[in-house]
Amino acid sequence: MSIIKRKAVVNGEKGTIWTNPNNVSVDFPRMKWYNLLGDTMLGKIKNITILNVIQGKSVLQNTIKDRFSHVLVFKISGESAYVFQTETISLAEDEVLFIPKGASYSIRRLSDESEYVYINFEAELCAQIPQIYSFRGFKDKLYLYHNLQKLWLLGTEAERYKCYAFFYEVLAFLTEKTEPQYAFLHKYKLIEPAVRYIKSEIFSCDLKVENLCALCGMSDTYFRNIFKAVYGQTPRDYIMNTRLSYAAGILISGEYDSIKALSESVGYPDALYFSRIFLKKYGVRPSAYGKNV
Repeated sequence: MSIIKRKAVVNGEKGTIWTNPNNVSVDFPRMKWYNLLGDTMLGKIKNITILNVIQGKSVLQNTIKDRFSHVLVFKISGESAYVFQTETISLAEDEVLFIPKGASYSIRRLSDESEYVYINFEAELCAQIPQIYSFRGFKDKLYLYHNLQKLWLLGTEAERYKCYAFFYEVLAFLTEKTEPQYAFLHKYKLIEPAVRYIKSEIFSCDLKVENLCALCGMSDTYFRNIFKAVYGQTPRDYIMNTRLSYAAGILISGEYDSIKALSESVGYPDALYFSRIFLKKYGVRPSAYGKNV
């Protein structure tokens, strides 16, 4: 399949539009891809096992069938096209491509000099489609490009743990760039004063949802609509879910004096109300949660 590329700017981000022989354009706006990471990569990834780290120069053309593992492909220089069944993705310098286990695709080098770093890994995650991200601004990029492969291949067990730490730094960096305040930057800016206040007072009994809109100088309805567009839930639900999740962790640890004391510590002076909303979320009362998990 022959492909033609042309540059475009979508949502303020440079992207690439590919046209197939039938003259059907496929658009890959960067922000659309970036939004996926928080939901499908780090947000729901666990039990990571790094298999190997490979660095080298891209071949002119190759075909991969039923990929043996997940992979993050870091483009050091040049540009390559990754041709999947339903889309073609251009990977350029300082970009990262996630390819899920089991994917079939072909690779075509688009420039004379094209280098990469592959981190092949196993993990439990929900992502089932290839996704592309920007790697610009990562502080330890040169470490990845020059040291990681040798450290993984020749390093001690302690140094391999450093590789895992670095891998999690990469995931944290990519996830940070896909969080709501980046994906919905304009809307986030409107409610940023309230978001900062929520984060600073999340466990305070004095935190009142009805006062948040005033911090942003807007009506309560408008504030709730924007907050839900950015975070996918209402301010009240965001606060409640954050508090209950933290309380659940304390219950599992057993490090609490009483349900009443725990309730107050996460922002609910009324222990009966706390028990009621906890039961609704987790299906058991707080007093039984730690024993059932």
